[in-house]
Amino acid sequence: MRKTYIIRALALIVVELIFHSTCSLYAQNTVAMPFAVKPADASSAGKAGISFTDMPLLSGRTLDISAGYMLWSPTYVPVSNVNISATYCLAEKISFSIDGMYGIGNDYGQMNIGLGAGYRMTDFLAARINLRYLSENLTPEVSYGALGADVAVDCLLPISDNGKIAAELGVFSVGSKVTSASGIKYSLPSSAKIGAGYIHDIDDRNSIKVLAEADYYFHNAIGAALGAEAKIADMISVRAGYRYGAEHVIPSFASAGVGVKFAGIKIDAAYLFANEVIGKTTAISVGYCF
Repeated sequence: MRKTYIIRALALIVVELIFHSTCSLYAQNTVAMPFAVKPADASSAGKAGISFTDMPLLSGRTLDISAGYMLWSPTYVPVSNVNISATYCLAEKISFSIDGMYGIGNDYGQMNIGLGAGYRMTDFLAARINLRYLSENLTPEVSYGALGADVAVDCLLPISDNGKIAAELGVFSVGSKVTSASGIKYSLPSSAKIGAGYIHDIDDRNSIKVLAEADYYFHNAIGAALGAEAKIADMISVRAGYRYGAEHVIPSFASAGVGVKFAGIKIDAAYLFANEVIGKTTAISVGYCF
């Protein structure tokens, strides 16, 4: 009974956040700090930004840490991003996480810092919340800051001896507005997201993931992505994806990536293309998990 009440309460929270954000943002046609929706690391960038299958609580991992570098839009408005993240799971029931991104452009800077916690409700269902602080320096004299939050429910459900369904439902980047020097208020790129995918284990060392997600941004824009990942010999990963972009948030692009994992150490790289603005974006990350 207690787990049923928790699931119902989380569902009500998600619905209330969607309703509140839609009511407050319907008049907005532009957003502030669109960098909040950038791919978090090289692994997700290789799948066009899809990351909901990386679920330490449901995957049985105790610790997952990584650090990376991304050169965003190198031929248009280059931004150098440094990313870090760490998740620790306690007794396969509760998780704590921290992540951060700092980006430097020619005359400006971007920062996105998050603190999170998760709770495993059943063997296949978990909920998580991340509280965020975002800031952006447009010039040495002009800077903005905002508070945001991500709330999501994740599912990793075995449906056969070698197949699992992965899913996610949540709201992301819901938070305070940013007021410009002229007094105009802009909202974060808040969205309601749903994702689903199928993971097929060919054997103990080889598997295939096929993933899809869709975002409804509360400034009345829609985005979607398809991604795939093949794991070979429990060591090499090959990734690809395509994202249909949302106006004022992130443009459409295609991606490809590779990864190598050995003795818990993982190295990932990704490349974005098929877009003149963010094409040639590259990312690399190094991490450790067990």
